[in-house]
Amino acid sequence: MQSAKVLAFPGTPTPPDPPIVGRSRGIGELDFASVAHELGVAHRPIRSITAHIRALIRKSGFPPPKNKRIVRGHPLSGADAVCRDSVWPMVDVLRWLDNDSPPPVAAARKVERMAVTRADLARRAQALVAIA
Repeated sequence: MQSAKVLAFPGTPTPPDPPIVGRSRGIGELDFASVAHELGVAHRPIRSITAHIRALIRKSGFPPPKNKRIVRGHPLSGADAVCRDSVWPMVDVLRWLDNDSPPPVAAARKVERMAVTRADLARRAQALVAIA
């Protein structure tokens, strides 16, 4: 069964993008939603976030995603590979954020990330204990 395609009438505002939800990722990786949150642009539409991240990669040395994107049989890398399924090495993103921010902001981000990392590790440990 196919879903119906929604067509907007002229002058009708388009529906907002669905909220970005974190995808499963490996240890030491950041997904699209996490990178958008770290950059402070998670509230924007997905196309705007994608364009922002691509601009940072091209102009400011932001690390490109580690996974390639395949479009029409051709692998894309670098800024062109950015999409909702992109994954970044956490170390590279955090290093870029720390080097790009003023010291007080970088220190506050580091403390926040440490708390998030501890909570994530605790959650993963509970999941492992539940499996055993």
